[in-house]
Amino acid sequence: MRLSRIEAVRFGRLDDVPLGPLGPGLNVVFGPNGAGKTSFTTLVRYVLYGFPTKRDSEPDYASSAGKRLGRLVFVDDTGEWVVERTEGVRGGLLGVQARSGAERPDLVADVTHGVSRNEFRVVFGFGLRDLPEIEPGTGSSGVLSRLYAAGAGLAVSPHNVREAIETE
Repeated sequence: MRLSRIEAVRFGRLDDVPLGPLGPGLNVVFGPNGAGKTSFTTLVRYVLYGFPTKRDSEPDYASSAGKRLGRLVFVDDTGEWVVERTEGVRGGLLGVQARSGAERPDLVADVTHGVSRNEFRVVFGFGLRDLPEIEPGTGSSGVLSRLYAAGAGLAVSPHNVREAIETE
């Protein structure tokens, strides 16, 4: 199963802006500041885990066009599915629809199984404001640091580098 397309229908300044098709393996998205790179990364997390509540300290990416709405398209050898989340209570209304293949109402649970919202953010949506989350003590014995390193293809994790420096 892989993510093949991200659709920002109403998300911050992104209004009906798609990103894709995404290929198998590593995809690199680049552009100047303000182009939407962080917005797309955040949109993926919000669609999979729910929009933040007012008491969360995350950016809300409010849209002047109406309630926030994002879609993710997943594919594998057996079909294609659209996961859509619209802003609303308790993280928003989530829907999963098969474009082809069997219905998969548990697709989001399957895709996110064993990965918390915070771990997902650190590994797949890493930014400067996320650096404190990689510090020792904020994760499970540097688990977030090691997940980030693995996700980024690094041979060592920031946690291991910090330990080596402190030892010296």
